[in-house]
Order: sequence, then C-alpha cells, then structure tokens
Amino acid sequence: AELIKIDELNKLNLPVQDQDVFADRVRVAKRLYQESEKHQRHSKTVEPIYKTEWQAERQARLNEVSGYARYRLAEWIDTSDTQTFRKECTAAIRSLQDALLRKPRHYALLQNIGMIYLNRRYDPGATELAQTENFYQRSLELKPNDYFAHEQLARVNLRRMLGATEQTERDAAAKAGEESIAMALKLRVESRGAMLLRFYFRLAKLALKGTQAAASDVQALWTDIDRYDSDGK
Repeated sequence: AELIKIDELNKLNLPVQDQDVFADRVRVAKRLYQESEKHQRHSKTVEPIYKTEWQAERQARLNEVSGYARYRLAEWIDTSDTQTFRKECTAAIRSLQDALLRKPRHYALLQNIGMIYLNRRYDPGATELAQTENFYQRSLELKPNDYFAHEQLARVNLRRMLGATEQTERDAAAKAGEESIAMALKLRVESRGAMLLRFYFRLAKLALKGTQAAASDVQALWTDIDRYDSDGK
C-alpha cells in the first residue's frame, strides 16, 4: 500500500498541534518502508534456506552412495594393479568423508570408511589400524548393539596379533579380538562371520606359538562353526 504523503495532511483537517507529530510519523514510516524494500531486493538474490538444505542433503547422499559403490567396484580390479586399486579406494574414502561432514552421526558411513582402511590391499602394512579402529568405535557409540562392528574390531586385532613383534602386544591383541568376537556372538549367536573369526584366532595363536594344528583340532573348530550353518552357506 502507498504511504500517506505529506501533502495529504491538508485533507485530514488535523489540529495544528497534531500536524507536526503526524508528519514525523509519516517520515519514519517511509524510511522503514524504504529499508524493507531494500531487504526484499537483497533477499531475492539469496536462495531460501530450505533449498540449500535440500541440495546439501542430496549431495551428501550422493557422496555416500558413490563412495560405497566406487569401493565395491575397486574390489574387482586385478590384484596385480595395486596402484589403481589404491587410487580408487582413496577416492571412495574422500566421497564418504564428504558425506560424513554433512552426517557426522551416521554409523554406516563410519563403518564403510573403516571397511576400506581395513582392506589388506589398501593397507598392506597395517599402518591404518588405529584409524580403522577409531571409525568402528565411533560407530558403536551410535549403535552399541551392532554385531558387525564388533566383528570388524576383531579383524583389526587379528591383524595386530599377526603383525606384533612383542609377546605382550600379541597377547593384548588376542584378548581384545576374542572379546569382540564374544560380544558379536552375544548380539547374534548365529553369526558365521564371528565363528570364522574365532576359528582364525585359534589357528593364528597355534601358528604364532610354533604349534602345528592337528587335523582333529581343525575339524573340531570347523564343526563348531557348522553347528549354526550345516549347509556351509
């Protein structure tokens, strides 16, 4: 609506003592109106917050999906082409971490990043185990009853145990790994992955002690696994 102009005062037949007050209020109203118009012009150049939020959420989701897919495709790269495999894994991690910036409390994102770092082809020297462990510990803070994260922590400690040069370090890794396996089985008693890990830990402990596993021991361990999955699937 148009503001009342000063020259309209003559038509209002206001008392003389009120005309100055009224004119001052009109001037203030005009200034406010001008400021309002200026802000409206500026707001037209800025995207509404709901649009930017939606776009950011979509981009995070795309980064999450593309990062995971890129890693899974990298697993098909010939084992002799280590350079390409590592390059693709690094790109996958970057996409997943970009998504994590938007969704820092997404447990699956944390696990997927940890899964890549845990890959032996990506980290053959086991130099990223502490970082891998951190990602899975963070995922458990968000989803404490996730059996898979406990299995992955067991795998971290299996690699630690096999690569340890000191007996105390080896024993600590074995203990931590077995505790993770026990927790995974407590959460999902039929977990074949956890049972296989228990099998690997027992064989690894025998091998590290220089003890050859007897066929009967191996068969007993395998029977322990198959009691939950007799078809071997």
